[in-house]
Amino acid sequence: MEQNNFTIKAYIGSNNKTKEIEVDKIISILNKNHDAFTLDYPVTGSWRGKLEKAAILYLADEKQKVLKTLEELKKDLNQEAIGYQEENPLQLI
Repeated sequence: MEQNNFTIKAYIGSNNKTKEIEVDKIISILNKNHDAFTLDYPVTGSWRGKLEKAAILYLADEKQKVLKTLEELKKDLNQEAIGYQEENPLQLI
């Protein structure tokens, strides 16, 4: 992959209003903004002491594109926050 590859693992919780994980909306946003990603769901997460359905996103792209997508997900999914961590660069064979 390119040198400017930014690889993350992000933790996406349930919509704060509906309390549901909105997988179709997540996939729609990711497909619009990126050529590839992996979404692991459902998983269980905890936010402020409350268990919730969640998803784990693995994404690699240009840093600004990745961060813009995380902001879009946060807004569209009514999230207070989306946690992410930078991973080792994704390698393709």
